[in-house]
Amino acid sequence: MVYLASPVSRYAARVMPITLYLKLAKWGAVLGLLLAVTGGLFLWGHHIGAAGVQAKWDVAKILQATQIAEAQLQAKATEDNNRNAFNALAAKWEAATHAPQPSIADHTSDAVAAGALQLRSESAQTCPAAGVPIAAARSRELAAATAAAATQRLADSVAAVRVGDAADKREADFRQQIETLRALLAVERQTKTAP
Repeated sequence: MVYLASPVSRYAARVMPITLYLKLAKWGAVLGLLLAVTGGLFLWGHHIGAAGVQAKWDVAKILQATQIAEAQLQAKATEDNNRNAFNALAAKWEAATHAPQPSIADHTSDAVAAGALQLRSESAQTCPAAGVPIAAARSRELAAATAAAATQRLADSVAAVRVGDAADKREADFRQQIETLRALLAVERQTKTAP
């Protein structure tokens, strides 16, 4: 057995057998080879893992793009529906506000002359359309005064009906505006609750 002086030892008296150096070298080589293989596997596995993550990312991007496209189509359809509903409502409001309303005052005088309408304070005995049977016994001045009073009442009635028509038109306009505002609020609420 051959002994060599240990390079780490300060004392030359200590010596190690050469087989021990060979065993240390063999274990060092095995450990180095093991570290090299482990490092290679780690790098190879890291690269494979990165490719898997990239594939998952690509799939997620495609899925996200698809969901965005579907959401945009749904938003466009909701926008079109709301626009169409608003346009229909606006057309209805325009038609209601600009359409000529029938006036009772325009037909009242014709109806009285035809006998289809009778004023409240006239009776069949004093109505000129009924032949005025009492007028023959009374003076012609009373008949003329009655006719003048009837004409005045007719004119007053026509004026009152015109005022009433104007009030009815204002009320219809206000009602239409309220319905329009309610419909706008309903459309706005639907827009806010729509996904």
